[in-house]
Amino acid sequence: MPGLNDGLGFEEVNKETTSTEIISGANVYGGTQVKSAVVSGTSIRGETMIDADGTLTSSNVNASASVAYGATVQAGSIATSAGSAATVLFGQNFAGSYFMTLSPQNFVAGVGSVSAFSSGTRNVSGCEIVGAASTTYDWVAVGL
Repeated sequence: MPGLNDGLGFEEVNKETTSTEIISGANVYGGTQVKSAVVSGTSIRGETMIDADGTLTSSNVNASASVAYGATVQAGSIATSAGSAATVLFGQNFAGSYFMTLSPQNFVAGVGSVSAFSSGTRNVSGCEIVGAASTTYDWVAVGL
């Protein structure tokens, strides 16, 4: 090749190469846009986060000036025994306290009771509930 003096042929010049680089700046653009975001370790923080299902919003605990964002929401169903009790076990432990609500799946009169409650056995991994015997309850727990 008369025009090349460095010894590289056409096949070496046009090879695809990849490398890992640290990229930083106020606005970083690529195949997917990241703007005004802070990347720290395995976390990304920004004004609006959007995934394939839509905008991601943070759950919060309390509705006062001391709102704590980043709460986890866990939900499920559980059936009480013939003795009217059941143990709800969370898929992931809460770091501390949480709010929980229970309601019977079937609101037909005489089946279940909206007055089901969590008993004194309550910890970060779950709680004991008491309600109508052999009844399935839905539960939702929100906490940090």
